[in-house]
Amino acid sequence: MSALNRLDPKGAVVLAKQVKLKPVTELLPQALQVLAQHDAVASLPRFIEATESRNLKVRQLAWDILAECNAPEAVSMIETGVRSYLDVTLSSDVHLNVIEAANGKVDAELQAGLDEHVTALSEKDPLAPWLVALDGGDVEKGRQSFFENTKLSCLRCHKVDRAGGAVGPELTRIGGQKDRRYLLESICLPNAQIAKGFETAVIANDLGQVFTGIVKTENDEFIELIQNDGGQVRILMDEIVARRKGISSMPAELTKLMSKRELRDLVAYLASLKASKRGADEAE
Repeated sequence: MSALNRLDPKGAVVLAKQVKLKPVTELLPQALQVLAQHDAVASLPRFIEATESRNLKVRQLAWDILAECNAPEAVSMIETGVRSYLDVTLSSDVHLNVIEAANGKVDAELQAGLDEHVTALSEKDPLAPWLVALDGGDVEKGRQSFFENTKLSCLRCHKVDRAGGAVGPELTRIGGQKDRRYLLESICLPNAQIAKGFETAVIANDLGQVFTGIVKTENDEFIELIQNDGGQVRILMDEIVARRKGISSMPAELTKLMSKRELRDLVAYLASLKASKRGADEAE
């Protein structure tokens, strides 16, 4: 029996008003939300069943609903999810949902096992704290973060099609050139791999001034740097007293400015960038 059929007439009216004849892919998640609001305990079997749905949004929502329920059946299912995570049998696109659902819910022994797993993984892989955000993101939410989140200011440095700056690499086709791990690492650990052509230089001149930026032009007479604010500076070669390689121009603490879910969405958006949206007859 479907989630719709399990609703009583009053619930069906509420659902009809909320879903407003939306597509089936949106209808089921909203049906689960209505059940969670009006009959959560009795609907636990439905939520547990939904964790195995073919629809990603449904699976993730089911875990999130279970996270809000303290019934023994919900806790037991979350513990089962954590064990699947530890056994590497849990689908990676719900890793974050299950780990967050487990917070404060699972028993002490299982929590200790989860903590030990994360610690051991971190010792081998510096990207480990953020791997739960590798898969399962929402492309549209990630796009909104990229273009509209002023805390991240992605557009200040990066260009997608015609929009954005030139301080960092253009990202119009980055999803077709790099895998998700590379994209995640570029956000979380920007100094691990600096894109070719975007290494920074730190230069001191004979007046004691220090300039940092990406090398735009270099010849026998001068060097031009693109600075983090997008401005350019030219330094004469005979005025340079010291020069060294700098760190990535990508901010090193972006992960502190967003949640892991926002990070997951941003990775999903970047992974989706595989072709220009421009028409074939439009100039680059």
